Amino acid sequence: MRIGATTLKRLLGFAEDERTPHATTLDAIARYLGFAHWDELMEIEDKGNSDFEPADGEVRSAHLLAGSKVEITYLPDRRVVLAYLGDNHYRVLQSLNSKLLANDEVEILSFVLHHPLLVVNVWREGKPLGPFTAGRISGLSSIKVM
Repeated sequence: MRIGATTLKRLLGFAEDERTPHATTLDAIARYLGFAHWDELMEIEDKGNSDFEPADGEVRSAHLLAGSKVEITYLPDRRVVLAYLGDNHYRVLQSLNSKLLANDEVEILSFVLHHPLLVVNVWREGKPLGPFTAGRISGLSSIKVM
């Protein structure tokens, strides 16, 4: 659906007109912004776009117990198993086709399904290698807490 220039002017307050926009116009705007429909956009407006609780598909390190194991996969065929040491630190136990290696220590705040894994720092044999990002394009395919 196209939205006319006059409608946009009215919505933005540049035209003297108090008419309420049609639902189809609002849905078109929502789709342009990446939402399925106007009601979905308004739900974010009502509930807010931030929260202290983890999002669906998110595992926060602060909620794990030391000794917990986390398995992540990402494309094309990467698999990493980590043991939680506490204080956002993990030891890589297994690594398949990843640049992270077994025995690396990593600092990770959270794992979010379908989002890249952001590693704050990697230590290899005690030496800091710096930040690391896994799954840059398609994000994490799976997250399992074992």
